[in-house]
Amino acid sequence: MKKKEPIRLNLGCGVAIISGFVNIDKFYTLKQLQSKKGIFKQAVIQPGGTFVQADMCALPFKDDYADYIETIDAVEHISFREVQKAFDEMFRVLKPGGKLQ
Repeated sequence: MKKKEPIRLNLGCGVAIISGFVNIDKFYTLKQLQSKKGIFKQAVIQPGGTFVQADMCALPFKDDYADYIETIDAVEHISFREVQKAFDEMFRVLKPGGKLQ
């Protein structure tokens, strides 16, 4: 039996869609990133990465969904009033024993 690949989320991905991750950003669309125009000229779209436009405070995933969540340079962009809600969402979708970085 083939081992199931871990589900890895990259929250607040900005203009970088990373291979092996479900890349999530509230402010950009996949179409904008793929356009490579204007502020998206330097967008990085690696093969094997997927993109979902969503808010960190309302993630469109079921409970205990992800094995690993990465949020680099994103939390500081959340309003102070929404930080707790964002972390509650991260822990809701993170599997027991999963890793948040």
